[in-house]
Amino acid sequence: MLETQRDSLRSAGYPLTRLVSDYAELWEDATPLEIRERCLETSDANFLIFTKNGKNLGVTHEIAYASMSDSMAYRAHHCVVFDEVFGSRGTASALSVESIKNSGIIRRELCGEDDLRQGLASHAYLQARMQYDTLQRRP
Repeated sequence: MLETQRDSLRSAGYPLTRLVSDYAELWEDATPLEIRERCLETSDANFLIFTKNGKNLGVTHEIAYASMSDSMAYRAHHCVVFDEVFGSRGTASALSVESIKNSGIIRRELCGEDDLRQGLASHAYLQARMQYDTLQRRP
């Protein structure tokens, strides 16, 4: 599912979109935990996705790191959490939701892959607009 969403963003004009797993070959010397943290610290936008059938422990760590790390203090607004909701209940734990609220990270509820695809495209555009000047100055 995440690969499909990554490819959809690439097709929508964001060719540098990567998953954390895509970085394993680039940073061979790093542990999986270090890779996750480096991704958060160096990416222009971080989309953290909770799904009912996903591996949510990594996302839980990423939220904790983004919300509590000194190195992320000015980058939390580059993070968007997508939380798959069933009825009135989200997939993210209550502790993660509280960390999201306290840190200024954006949280968006989603219902299924189509909703996620639309939300990712929308927030990719918003992140690009917010960082337009910075992105324009890059070589």
